[in-house]
Amino acid sequence: MNNAPKITEAGWGLRIELAKGLAVNDDNYIQHVDQIVEHCRRTGAGKVLILAQGARRNLSLFRMIEGIERFRQLPFIPHLAVVSPEIKKQSDSAFMTTAAMNRGVRFTYHDTEEEALSQLLAPRLPLELPVTSRDALAP
Repeated sequence: MNNAPKITEAGWGLRIELAKGLAVNDDNYIQHVDQIVEHCRRTGAGKVLILAQGARRNLSLFRMIEGIERFRQLPFIPHLAVVSPEIKKQSDSAFMTTAAMNRGVRFTYHDTEEEALSQLLAPRLPLELPVTSRDALAP
């Protein structure tokens, strides 16, 4: 069985399908990340859809952050959208989204491909800081 991700160039970026049942772990994660980073570098794709339904993830937080750091090597800010309801439910998903954002990489988890594409293809709005209660009460 071929466990290499299937990488397809789309008009908006890259579409990556992980094999059903693929075990993504500390031993093979960076190899997969490097392959995706190289495709982004070669094609200039800043938007990456990763279809990971059915893939099994068993990664340390250290290894996940190491993978995010690899995307920082690109000369642009990438947006990665991972489709996997199973992974989205894991407790470290919100941490990874925040850790990626703190490193200048947009990284989001989604339940469906449609939801992920909607966010990937939405026009980027300027960053708005949240309104605090003190700001709301100011004259």
